[in-house]
Amino acid sequence: MDVAARRRTLLDQVRGHAAAILGYAGAHLIDADRPFQEMGFDSLTAVEFRNRLSTAIDAGLPATLVFDYPTSRTLADHLAELVQPESAAADFTQRTAAGGEATARARSAASVGRIRDMDEEDLIRLALGDAYSEK
Repeated sequence: MDVAARRRTLLDQVRGHAAAILGYAGAHLIDADRPFQEMGFDSLTAVEFRNRLSTAIDAGLPATLVFDYPTSRTLADHLAELVQPESAAADFTQRTAAGGEATARARSAASVGRIRDMDEEDLIRLALGDAYSEK
């Protein structure tokens, strides 16, 4: 899939998941450029949204996703880079195909699982490292 098609597909996915979480009748009712917070997202719906998208694209995403990428369009653009980074995709494919694929998947799944189980304090500690835990 080329970059433009990937972004369109991801935008449709983002809008669809946002519509489902907010109880809208369909993705077409989600304005791609309207901030998630203006649509009614709060911290709980943001985490649910993140979990759905993480599952859909099979990648770990931060709990702060809707705050870091405040509109459907900016989020879809970000996800397009995560799903198929322009520069690193071929290198990653070669590394995993060389025998580390199962290990890479297991480590990725374990990391995603650990992050999903973290509460706010744990996420802050992870993001800030030792500087936060010393305070």
